[in-house]
Amino acid sequence: MRGPSDRPVAAVGDAAGVRGPIGVLHVDDDDRYAELVSTFLERADDRIDVVTATSATAGLEVLDEGGIDCVVSDHDMTGRDGIEFLEAVREDHPDLPFILFTGKGSEEIASLAISAGVDDYLQKGRGTEQYTLLANRVVNYVGRARGRTQRQRLLAAIETTRDGVALLDTDGEYVYVNEAYGDLYGVDPADVVGQHWTDVFPDEEASFLDEVVRPALETDDYWEDESTVERADGSTFVAERTATATGTDEFVWSVRDVTDRKERERALTETNRQLKAVLDTVEAAIFMKDAEGHYLLMNQNCRDLIGLDEGERAVGKMDDDLLPTDIADRYRADDRQVLESCETLVVEEPVPTPEGVRTYLTRKSPVVDEDGDPYAICAVATDITDRKAREEELLATTEQLDAVVSNVPVVLFALDAEGIFTLSEGKGLEPLGLDPGEVVGGSVFDVYDRHDDIVAAADRALEGDIVEEVYTVDDIVFETTFQPVLDDEGALERVIGVAVDVTKFNGVDDGGT
Repeated sequence: MRGPSDRPVAAVGDAAGVRGPIGVLHVDDDDRYAELVSTFLERADDRIDVVTATSATAGLEVLDEGGIDCVVSDHDMTGRDGIEFLEAVREDHPDLPFILFTGKGSEEIASLAISAGVDDYLQKGRGTEQYTLLANRVVNYVGRARGRTQRQRLLAAIETTRDGVALLDTDGEYVYVNEAYGDLYGVDPADVVGQHWTDVFPDEEASFLDEVVRPALETDDYWEDESTVERADGSTFVAERTATATGTDEFVWSVRDVTDRKERERALTETNRQLKAVLDTVEAAIFMKDAEGHYLLMNQNCRDLIGLDEGERAVGKMDDDLLPTDIADRYRADDRQVLESCETLVVEEPVPTPEGVRTYLTRKSPVVDEDGDPYAICAVATDITDRKAREEELLATTEQLDAVVSNVPVVLFALDAEGIFTLSEGKGLEPLGLDPGEVVGGSVFDVYDRHDDIVAAADRALEGDIVEEVYTVDDIVFETTFQPVLDDEGALERVIGVAVDVTKFNGVDDGGT
């Protein structure tokens, strides 16, 4: 009869792939022999840490405490024998390696042990070689058990993914294929398992896998690419593929169909080409990113803002490739907020530029597909540094003017290009019985229709002339200035003016206007 002990045995060093300590429970009712086995096992392999028990009952108690990777047990013991102990262990620990190491062996005992689920059966002998052999068996069986556990965890994770995933052994044969993988390639997973990948893939791709993928896994444990692959029916799709070594003489082959994404990218690229010619003339920095953060579009103003050299490629890069880490992290957080909320985000922020830090107002908006799901971000960033400086200067000026207007008999006013009051403020309104802002919205030609000289002055100012004259309104003498404000092209934007009450410095003509 051929029993477990007839299996081929490798040297202990061949199991070096087993990492970490190996907890061994040795059960033998002979205290002295138990101590001897413990000493020689730990000496044979420094990864082995032995816990001894002198009965099956005590051994079960040790197992309940955890930390045991393998059981080594005598057969002929007081109370429960080795077979009964094995049966008890299998009830709660069906996958725990169990080696029967006994001095009284027979074919009958070996047969019973195999039926009860023993992993190996060794007879005690003379000399220290038997402990080296036992240590080798322990390490090998623990390595296999850990490999099975890792595979079970891996397969459980694979079942939850939408990607096509397959598990292959080192010979290139399929060990496992999930449903998504079968759907992608148009094959039945049950038909693929057990086949070599050269029998599943077309010849050209099979050769590529053997010549490129396998060598990459031997050096880096990881490989990835993106390419067009063929299904069983001859149709093709764009696949994002990865291969990852598991550390257990197997590797995971993962495939994701990115055809739709690539089509969107191609469509966006063509749109970008057309848009770029237009957008390069815009002063704002404009860009677009996909959901992963890759730049899809960037106008010239944005390139200048980042400081890209002429000809340097931006499309396909990410913020981490172009910007300092802290700024890239901040931009990525903003992008994530836009994609998750599917709402526009407006931020005012400092931005480092080749000319120094500038203040930008950035508006980021989601780009959605036909289902309303965001797949990209479009952003417009406008340099408001000068505007902010003007606002601050205007604020300071306004505060000064407020002091003047509140304490000096003066009137500040402004007219739009049609002669409509947009401003009417100042202490100088009080003698006229007017409240600040009362005439805002009214036409200067209607408000002063009784004062031909004021109407004429306003009309001249609206034509672009600067007017400085003295007018009398309701016996109040005002020294008045109308100042036209023109845009960059010379067109009138508005007229601003100031009227100072100088009545006490002038004699009032009762017949005047």
